[in-house]
Amino acid sequence: MVKLPQKVQDAIKAYHDVKAQIDRVVEAHCSHAAELSAELEKTNAELREAGDATLDDPTPKNVQREAELQRKVAELTSDLAAAKARASKASVRSSDERSALAEVAMRTGRAEALDYFQRHYNDKLRAIEDAKHVYLRAVLDLHTLKKDASDIYRNAVEATEPGREKWETRPCFPETALHWRGGGRQVWGISDMEITRAYKYGKILRTSVAPGREIE
Repeated sequence: MVKLPQKVQDAIKAYHDVKAQIDRVVEAHCSHAAELSAELEKTNAELREAGDATLDDPTPKNVQREAELQRKVAELTSDLAAAKARASKASVRSSDERSALAEVAMRTGRAEALDYFQRHYNDKLRAIEDAKHVYLRAVLDLHTLKKDASDIYRNAVEATEPGREKWETRPCFPETALHWRGGGRQVWGISDMEITRAYKYGKILRTSVAPGREIE
């Protein structure tokens, strides 16, 4: 995989640094709200017990205790609502900040991706052009080999008694399959399907190349 350009690395780091900081703040607000919620639940349970005690024995002490718990419940309820509101506001604000930094990172990545592609595109095309020329020259050499081999026999015939050739067995050279015919491995030719696999999917199947050269 290609190494990320420094500008992209910096933009991603900025996003994660701010995200970590914001997450800590949001977590702190949520943790405080959770603590208040637990305390409120506990105080409500105490208030119910105090209310029962006042019903059973309405002494000044029990009445005062119930009133204190009622005030505490009201205070905790207000504090909990405020804590939840702060947590919600922090979460919304953090989402906006993260989105803004993510947008910067993505736009930086897009600009760097286009620059990287343009800087290397012509070199890759030139490599394909050169490889095609080398391949066609190799095929041409195969043609020359067959022609030269035929000429050896032809010269032997024509330099002696051509009339006797009809009783002789002409040399038979194997016909190399340069076009895909289906079935097994085909390493000497290239098909539209193989080009599509390489260009669109980044794959070279083992049926297209010599053993060990596949990329799947």
